[in-house]
Amino acid sequence: MGLFDRLREPVFLKESSKAIEQIEKLKELEPKLNSEGKEKIKKEIKCIEYGIIGEKNIEFELRNSHMPMYIIHDLYIESDDLSSQIDYLVITKKICFVIECKNLFGNIEINNQGDFIRNIDFGSKKIKEGIYSPITQNERHLKLMKK
Repeated sequence: MGLFDRLREPVFLKESSKAIEQIEKLKELEPKLNSEGKEKIKKEIKCIEYGIIGEKNIEFELRNSHMPMYIIHDLYIESDDLSSQIDYLVITKKICFVIECKNLFGNIEINNQGDFIRNIDFGSKKIKEGIYSPITQNERHLKLMKK
């Protein structure tokens, strides 16, 4: 009997994430910091919370897809000096998918070099910042998985 013979719906082999734990650690650290540090912690907590929302949206879609597949959430792998954290690894009878979740706000620009740049307007204040490319991130995940 094969692994997929009786599978009719999505099965989560691992559902949990360390994001909530990370937020709790940041909240513990916050009172010990100066005002600048507290602002950075609050921004980081907000980013993690947005990430959790994005991952919950993906989880909802996977769970309600009614496709026979196994799903591993928040998978950490390492080999030699390389490591990677994969948001979702989806395994079907014929193919595997690596899903990198992003829940971004602002205007996202991708330049000719493939750099991702986020532009945010807060009233009269404009913020422009580089963000890590999810394409590069997934390429790294796949390279490590192949290794």
